[in-house]
Amino acid sequence: MKRIFLVAMFAIASLTAQAEEQKPLYVVNNRVVSEEYVSKLSPTMIESMTVLKSDSDVAMYVEMGDTSNGIIVIKLKGESDEQEVFITTEVMPTFMGGDLTTFRNWVMQNIRYPKVALEKRIQGQVVVKFVVDKEGYINLNRLNFFDKCSPILHDEVIAVMERAPRWTPGIQRGEPVAVSFVLPILFQIPEDYDGLAVIDTSAEVDAQQEAPKSEAVLRIKGEESRVDDIIVSGFTD
Repeated sequence: MKRIFLVAMFAIASLTAQAEEQKPLYVVNNRVVSEEYVSKLSPTMIESMTVLKSDSDVAMYVEMGDTSNGIIVIKLKGESDEQEVFITTEVMPTFMGGDLTTFRNWVMQNIRYPKVALEKRIQGQVVVKFVVDKEGYINLNRLNFFDKCSPILHDEVIAVMERAPRWTPGIQRGEPVAVSFVLPILFQIPEDYDGLAVIDTSAEVDAQQEAPKSEAVLRIKGEESRVDDIIVSGFTD
């Protein structure tokens, strides 16, 4: 595995060294991610890594982004995990003594609007499905995004999930089990943007349908929302 990883990393370096603006498309578990996200992956997380360059090899990925500079396809371990995942359990998982609302509050206090996204005016509602495993950890290999937002926004959500404290796992029939949740996060920049922006996680979601019931509403909180500080608003009504 170490040899495969080193070979793949050399291939990535060879592709990206061609020119600063000529970078390959990174696809991890069938999801486009940024180069920064790939650089943070541990070798122990990677099951396989493939470099695709020919037109025939990249054909199936053309709708995912610019494939002209090749594609790095990575599969993480655990993607084929057959562990049963519940939507509801007899005892639902808890976070810091609370429920999903407590986790939403924690996300709001820790997520930031990526500066690159602000500069490029990238915005949209990210809808992420995450799994709290039977050990109480968020399984990063099983994050799924039900939206078409930029990988830059996805990476910020992933980074927050990586830092999340451990949950108390859900219980079904007396045993700890994995439980899934869906969380919508709205990244939006006002037209008269002057250095302020907010992120809102207040949209309610139907876990069965895995889609938002209603769109979140942007709330500007003045000086509380400066980019270099915490930039998250309170819940909407």
